[in-house]
Amino acid sequence: MQVSDIPQNNVKLYDEFSELKEYQPTRKEEIKFCFAGYPDAETVPEMLMEEGEEITYEGCVLSGERSIDGEAHKISCMDDYIKWRSWNWLDK
Repeated sequence: MQVSDIPQNNVKLYDEFSELKEYQPTRKEEIKFCFAGYPDAETVPEMLMEEGEEITYEGCVLSGERSIDGEAHKISCMDDYIKWRSWNWLDK
């Protein structure tokens, strides 16, 4: 994710990665998050949104190019995404 897209107000995110609050990027940078342990499927997306925003899956469709069976799938929750996502396909 772009550093400029990091939520400004998210208690869970800044509790986990406290050094982010003071970080001032000097150019257009990307950041990758590494989590110790196994956070549940809803925790990670919640950490990447502003505090108080709700996760919505309205209109979300996983394309056939990214699904395990080559078919498009409606996504109504993170568990659907995990179930149908082809994890061998990598974004550049």
